[in-house]
Amino acid sequence: MSRSIKIESKIEKINDVEKFVKKISHENGFSKAQYIKIVLSITEAINNAIKHGNNGNENKYVVVHFKNLSDSYAFTVKDEGQGFDIKKVENPTEQKNIKKESGRGLFIIKNYADNVSFYNNGTIIKLIFKK
Repeated sequence: MSRSIKIESKIEKINDVEKFVKKISHENGFSKAQYIKIVLSITEAINNAIKHGNNGNENKYVVVHFKNLSDSYAFTVKDEGQGFDIKKVENPTEQKNIKKESGRGLFIIKNYADNVSFYNNGTIIKLIFKK
């Protein structure tokens, strides 16, 4: 089974994605712990796609795609931006970054998802969560 949702680059549209993930959770029987990890990871990825990928341009879109695989759940988040260099993303746990108000999204995603991959120069992030 696979499903997709396409949203405008507006922060308030994250609520639509949360509803999308909740529906998928019910259909696939996610545990409460799985649901929390997945919804937090996906909303962080959407937030990054809207703010950094699409630079808040409300004329651009973000697409979330879900696929139920035999041993895992796969989500991809795609924006219409220029991408980014993952090697230039600073570690938020380093002393110099501890007090920064942003920069933790990818850290959260990498800690909750079982596998994280970037494609198309960083405009697509694929998150795998084991069943």
